[in-house]
Amino acid sequence: MELPQQIRDDLTAAMRRRSSLEVTTLRSLLAAIGNAEAVADNNADNSPAVGARASEQPRRHLSTSDIDDVLRAEISERRQAIEEYRNLGVKDRAEALAEEIAIVKRYVN
Repeated sequence: MELPQQIRDDLTAAMRRRSSLEVTTLRSLLAAIGNAEAVADNNADNSPAVGARASEQPRRHLSTSDIDDVLRAEISERRQAIEEYRNLGVKDRAEALAEEIAIVKRYVN
């Protein structure tokens, strides 16, 4: 099973458990992966699109290492935010982000 599908399955299970932190984290991971897939492929045919659905572009397929890079970037962003929250004295939000990092690490190879 591919990792995005595994995350979707885990999201469904988290929703059933009503685990709001896990649901939020998994949704953000799927969004980050989706955004990475939506980036234009430099090797794609750049001919102008015409007709219905002309604005839709094919999504690029991410390799396992590409997805790992996305997840590592998500971890890095959360670590930076933890430091900022700690400097501001917002410990509860920093702890929540630490829990999110633990969730994300389950999917990193």
